[in-house]
Amino acid sequence: LSLFDGKACIEVSELAQPYLEPAALVLNTSTIAPSEAKLLDAFFTDNKVLYVQAPVMGSVPAIDNGVATVILGGSPTAIDRARPVIDTFSQAVLEFESAEAAAGAKLLSNHALADALLAIRQALLVSGQLGLPLDCALDVLELGPLAPMVKGKRARIEGQIEFSSADSTLAALIKDLELAAEVSPAAA
Repeated sequence: LSLFDGKACIEVSELAQPYLEPAALVLNTSTIAPSEAKLLDAFFTDNKVLYVQAPVMGSVPAIDNGVATVILGGSPTAIDRARPVIDTFSQAVLEFESAEAAAGAKLLSNHALADALLAIRQALLVSGQLGLPLDCALDVLELGPLAPMVKGKRARIEGQIEFSSADSTLAALIKDLELAAEVSPAAA
């Protein structure tokens, strides 16, 4: 599964389950709420199907280049079955004992990503107020803790690349932040 949200994952799973043989493996790379991952894990386990929650950290180019990070959660048997597939597009894997924990870890990652993007935005606002040219501000930010993100986004920040493809990414990040806020008031 690689769907937009937990609702879609549940709907597709309910439709697909009757066609799955016992011991089949369902690998869910979607970012969903921990409660939805727990529900899906129980649903498939009750139907003798292996389930792994496997949200991906990284963009499409990272996946294409085999350098994404994948967070795995599920039974050891299910994770062992999933690893040959996961290893084709990942360079790092974090394993958790439950689908619920893996889903929570991905929400944590996306929350930190959003905070870092906001930190860059705030730094650029301050640099403008200080009268620093954008290229100088980015040079400074590339020397600090936000360096990897600033380097990776610099062309977009400088307006050399259009943001037209960012709409679905932004919508997904907003959805993930809302999920985190539902689970933790500190995430709001």
